[in-house]
Amino acid sequence: MIHRLTLLCQSLWDLLSEASGYTEEQLEARLQYLDNTDGTADRRRRVGPSSCRCGAQVNPRAKVCLYCGADAPPRSAFDLI
Repeated sequence: MIHRLTLLCQSLWDLLSEASGYTEEQLEARLQYLDNTDGTADRRRRVGPSSCRCGAQVNPRAKVCLYCGADAPPRSAFDLI
C-alpha cells in the first residue's frame, strides 16, 4: 500500500510541476512550513481538538459538540487521515 501511495504522490508531483513550473525547492519549503504548523518540526502532522462556539474543545473526528450539540467546526479532509 505504501508503495502505491508513493507512486501516486510522485505522479501527482510530476504533473503539477510540469504544468505549473513549481520546483523541488518550493515543494520542500512547503513541506517544512506544513510540518511546523503543529509547533514541532518532526515530519509528522498532528491534529488537535478545535474550539466550538461554546468554548468547548471538540475532537477532530466529532460531528457535533458533546456539550452544546452544535455542529463541529469545519475541518480539512486531511485532518481525518
